Amino acid sequence: MRIPIDRSPEIGIPISGLCQTDEVRIMIAHDQTGFFKVEKMAQLRMKSNGIWVATIQFEGKRKTITFGRLSELEASSNSCQLNRMVDVARYGTRLPIDVATWIETLPNRIKEQLSQLGILGFYSSVITLKELFERFLSNYRSSFDIAESTKRRVENAVSRFKLLEECRLSDIEPRVPLGRRNAKPIVCDSTARILMDFNSWQRKNYATATWSRDNKVLRAIGKFAVERGYCDFNPFTSLPSKSMVNADRNQHIERDQVLSAMDYCLVSDTRLSLAMARFAGMRTPSELRTLKWEHVDLDRGQLVVLDSKKKRYRVMPIFDIVRDELNRQRSHSGDSQYVASKLFRDNSDSDNYNRIKKAIRRSGQLCWMRLRQNLRSSCENDLLEIFPERLVAEWVGHSVGVSRDHYQKQRDKTYKDAILVAREIGI
Repeated sequence: MRIPIDRSPEIGIPISGLCQTDEVRIMIAHDQTGFFKVEKMAQLRMKSNGIWVATIQFEGKRKTITFGRLSELEASSNSCQLNRMVDVARYGTRLPIDVATWIETLPNRIKEQLSQLGILGFYSSVITLKELFERFLSNYRSSFDIAESTKRRVENAVSRFKLLEECRLSDIEPRVPLGRRNAKPIVCDSTARILMDFNSWQRKNYATATWSRDNKVLRAIGKFAVERGYCDFNPFTSLPSKSMVNADRNQHIERDQVLSAMDYCLVSDTRLSLAMARFAGMRTPSELRTLKWEHVDLDRGQLVVLDSKKKRYRVMPIFDIVRDELNRQRSHSGDSQYVASKLFRDNSDSDNYNRIKKAIRRSGQLCWMRLRQNLRSSCENDLLEIFPERLVAEWVGHSVGVSRDHYQKQRDKTYKDAILVAREIGI
């Protein structure tokens, strides 16, 4: 049935109480011929066995939704809510809170039927971002292939999102422009203002590397929301993210500096931690905590390390200075199956960090930036002068791309050596 435009109400507005019977609700929508087309929304009926069903048509699909044995009043109420869901799906309007609450109470079988019809994929659950953050963290903590240190960093990042907690997910989700289903989702002015104010606050209070990393976490949360059906589009894709590479903090620590600090360590575990970070490229203290003597093969010269990030083993050559320190540690560990002592394994990361700082200061040196990270990157840079990049990246436990972005550093010695070599060959 079609109605001329001059006899119809505003485009895209559902008509309540007009052209309506007990079983059929009418929706007016504009078609491309200059007429409004009238579409049936839902047909509610009770079968002979007393079960109420509603037949609905959406996007060319026809589906019968089974409500079950209900009173006529309950069945009519469910049919009305179902019609409102279709309104939202058809015109991209915001889902009313009472409809969202009704959806949450539906049995899974009805949700599956609505999902098959394509209706559930068009609405955003009315949850606050605080609730979304909590659900994301609960799911993230349950992952077995993510290091505990990484989980803690993500939790710390989420704790910095308090300015967004009171916002509703449906308020900041991008929307597809009405009548242009293939168009790119866009955010409204109010949403853009919320995200812009949040990013301004980030830039004012945190370093670039910190807020860039936080925004990557937010995008991961948005992806989680889409996968779980809380929204259709990731609301955080517009947040900026700059490179987290900070070359100024990448400092090469010379071999003699570390050997000097090792002589001032009061505990053998601290000395070993310095040695394994600088000369074996290990992540300390996490990878040293899990290192067992069965992983140390001195005869073959191989050290098997459990990668604290990837949760898989990698093999590192045992160089002479590492061999000497492992033999030294063997005399202190006794019959323990672990290389490090129980006290070291039980202590916090900050305890290990502070012991290293004190040993460096006792040796008469100033503490360098990224205290343990730069030990590991210095080891890698030394190895890269001798061995292929692919092998070194595999030994240290990351990709070649990560090595180039975060670990490799040009030193003054490199330029001097290049000048000498060039002079010898007449350049």
